Amino acid sequence: MALFTFFLSAILVSTFACGVLSLFGSIVIARERITNVLFYSQTAKIGMVLGLFLNTVLDSKSTLTPFLFSLLLTAIFYIVSEYIGAKALANKEAIFLALFAIASQMEELFLFLFKGVEKHELGQFYGDIVTIEGEHIFWLSVITFLFLIIFIFYEKKWFIESFNQMILKIKNKNFDNFVLYHVSVMIFITICVLFMGLWLTIVSLLVPSIFLSKLPFKNRWIYYAVLFFVSAGGCSLGFVGSLLIESIPTTPLIICMIGLTTFFVRIVIKINLTNQPNINLEVKSL
Repeated sequence: MALFTFFLSAILVSTFACGVLSLFGSIVIARERITNVLFYSQTAKIGMVLGLFLNTVLDSKSTLTPFLFSLLLTAIFYIVSEYIGAKALANKEAIFLALFAIASQMEELFLFLFKGVEKHELGQFYGDIVTIEGEHIFWLSVITFLFLIIFIFYEKKWFIESFNQMILKIKNKNFDNFVLYHVSVMIFITICVLFMGLWLTIVSLLVPSIFLSKLPFKNRWIYYAVLFFVSAGGCSLGFVGSLLIESIPTTPLIICMIGLTTFFVRIVIKINLTNQPNINLEVKSL
């Protein structure tokens, strides 16, 4: 019981963040930006390492520097990669997978070169939901709530733009919505990677939408509610399970539970909604 009390704040905020990530994932899937997101998420970790190294050089303990470097580097790579993707003649998925592989090895190289970075500092910013505490819990909850509000207010515009872009092949003419979407995704993913880890962020963002988007729903908001509770439920089950069986690592169990919960809900929905009106929300139907 003492463990549950100690980790209660981390359980609640990680559950909330995973749920909101799945909402943004529905738009990412609709716009076919899966490999893009993998690449952006990896660049956030590189920026964190560079920020911590700068702290070492300046003999500073600032917690703001790693976050600013992560956001800055992600923004730079975001803009450059979008330009490359728009101009490239080759398969865009292959391009971003290659960039993701290169970025992951860049991170390993920087970790080797910047040996002055203390291990406890890496642990503080290296995205482990088990070790998140205090100030980080507060800021992750506030930031997640802010992006939930942004999603609620702009979801319809993003949904229509996704349909126009992917189905009607109409280029987005609303620059403000375009910028807000990309900035929101970039910032939210970067912060979640730093607080929660790369793979927990990626799985929460993408897995529910990938496997549930083709199922029939009466309307979008039922779909979003299912995404939220699948991701949040899987996260909470995994976290609680790791506390009950202390030998099991927390993050891998959470990731597996999100996957299992997604498949379970997919099976249940297919059984119960087969005869209902089919509002196909798969990527190609947006």
